Amino acid sequence: MMARMRRPNRVLLILAIGGVCRAVPSGNLRLCHENATGHPDMAIAACTAAIGPGQLSGADLASASLDRGIAYLHKEDYDLAIRDFDQAIRGKPDLASAFENRCKAYHRKHDDARALPDCEQAIRLDPKAASPVYGRGVIRFHSGDYARAALDFEQAIRLDPNFALAYSGRASLHTRLGQYDQAIGDYAQALRLDPDARFYYGRGWCYLRKGDYDRALPDFDQAIRLSPSEVGFYSGRGYVHIKRHEYDQAIQDYDQALRLRPNVEDYDMRGWVYYRKGDYLSASLDYVRASWRRMGIPGGWIWIPLVLAAWLIYMLLRRRRKAKEAGPAVPDRPPVELVTVLETGDAFALSLAKASLEEAGIDYSMSGGDALGFAESHGAFTNAPGCCQIQVARESESEARALLDPLRNPRPIKNEAKEL
Repeated sequence: MMARMRRPNRVLLILAIGGVCRAVPSGNLRLCHENATGHPDMAIAACTAAIGPGQLSGADLASASLDRGIAYLHKEDYDLAIRDFDQAIRGKPDLASAFENRCKAYHRKHDDARALPDCEQAIRLDPKAASPVYGRGVIRFHSGDYARAALDFEQAIRLDPNFALAYSGRASLHTRLGQYDQAIGDYAQALRLDPDARFYYGRGWCYLRKGDYDRALPDFDQAIRLSPSEVGFYSGRGYVHIKRHEYDQAIQDYDQALRLRPNVEDYDMRGWVYYRKGDYLSASLDYVRASWRRMGIPGGWIWIPLVLAAWLIYMLLRRRRKAKEAGPAVPDRPPVELVTVLETGDAFALSLAKASLEEAGIDYSMSGGDALGFAESHGAFTNAPGCCQIQVARESESEARALLDPLRNPRPIKNEAKEL
């Protein structure tokens, strides 16, 4: 009696084990799909367990590969993402989302020659989808094909009027073309649909370009509240504080940006703010840090004391030479009223300005030129604005301004389109 009961129990056990084995891939597939964007590490583990050694095939394998590729895309591991999208396309050649996501991966690798055909294939497979049309618009925008990029952003908005990124893309295009009011309108629409930190940042730059600093500042504040670890947001707000002559707040923003990611531009800008505040030692230190990073010299901090000492010696010698050249003062000569006709930290613009004035026979003088001369002679010039001023006599002001007018434009600020 006992022996007869054992066989059915074994059969039931085998069936139960088989049911569990079938359930495990199914549960992993669900976790794989649900966590692909929100929890990429969890999704990768679940997808890998589901795919296993030959456990999936056909549509299930294509779906799991697509989800794992999306997870890798969120982790910025583009090569592994592309490998999974390739596998998804092999399993299901009409899977539009696999082509679209592979387009994103190639674009983020700066390989638009491969990205564009994938976006176009995704559009052919799913002509009613707005996302691949937007993606093609971003690629065309980055290649400078603004006319066709505009058409793509318009088409994406028509296909999905609630697609916030499409409005943001069109806003970036308006910004690049200097159409700031239209860009602000598109960013406002994008923010109504999705209050994303990047949209506040983009609109803040537009207000900054228009000189509306009182509106720019709240947008940068909000961008930082939503994404406090984004370096560029602090750099942008620091620039607004500079324009508002709030130098202490600007230094605080550049401090935070440099804590998050040391970079040449923020050292340059903080150095310029220190210069404007009259803290020449701190300014010099920042300019040296920026120059060493620009030249890619490791361990550059070791040379900072030597560079500062050389700079001080250079300044003393230069001032002594200028004093000798000036000669004794002539008391009977009436003082000349000087006016500033150019303020810039761009070495190339400064050279053009001096050459233009000399050719026209206009006498000029410079302030802040000691730091410039040393930096130029040592190949460590900074691009920070306002380093030096060129001044001429009041009676030569009109002629000098006419000559230097093309050089008085401020340095453009980067505001690239949102990546795919």
